Amino acid sequence: MANESTPDDPLPADFEPEGFVEKHRVSDGEDWASVAAQYNVNVKDLIYFNFHTNVPEEVNWYLRRNTGCNVSKDGGRNWAFSSTADPGLIYIPPSEVIEMEPEDVTVRDDSQPPTDNTSFADELPGDIDAAAEPKTKTGDCSGWERDPQSFAKVLADHYLRTELGAQPALVKSIWCDPDAIYCIVTYEDGREVRVTLKYQPGYVIARGTRPLPLTQRCVYAYDCTDSGELVFTKRSCDLYPP
Repeated sequence: MANESTPDDPLPADFEPEGFVEKHRVSDGEDWASVAAQYNVNVKDLIYFNFHTNVPEEVNWYLRRNTGCNVSKDGGRNWAFSSTADPGLIYIPPSEVIEMEPEDVTVRDDSQPPTDNTSFADELPGDIDAAAEPKTKTGDCSGWERDPQSFAKVLADHYLRTELGAQPALVKSIWCDPDAIYCIVTYEDGREVRVTLKYQPGYVIARGTRPLPLTQRCVYAYDCTDSGELVFTKRSCDLYPP
């Protein structure tokens, strides 16, 4: 399986999340979205509740190792639910769970934007056409696009891991401007990442804004798997403005 990554601190192979309301035995034809709909829970919450991650590569690793998935429906890129999975169990959270992360995240009010000059949306590099990328998408990312705070959090985590080599700390707050043009994700360790969303559905941009100096501006295309997970593809990184 090419699309797998071992988490930094893996959960036990027999991990059962605290507070689950039911054990669901996966079967042929099901996916994360259909199971979430059956139990009236958010698909991102369901994935995180089971594996404490929404990173697609780590979710794949847990699907094989913990859920016992042994079938792929997309040529070997991602594991799929099936009746042959062993033990084949997914744990269902309470239906009132609405946050993606089981941590104390404050979504700041629109009247409380950051006050320093690092807070503004990034522009696309001149050689990237914002209208071109949507034609290449194969999945449905509309749910993520309607939820800018969750989208920004997943991209900010990805940026920290892949561009800065840092393990994301717990999120302290997520602020998005009223039109969801950009968001600021603030972590408990003092890091801040600015995520620009104004070029959706073509591209998104991430840049570290704290601690200073600003880190590189990275532009990503994105797509979604059949199970609704975000996948980012880096298009460019630079230090503009210097």
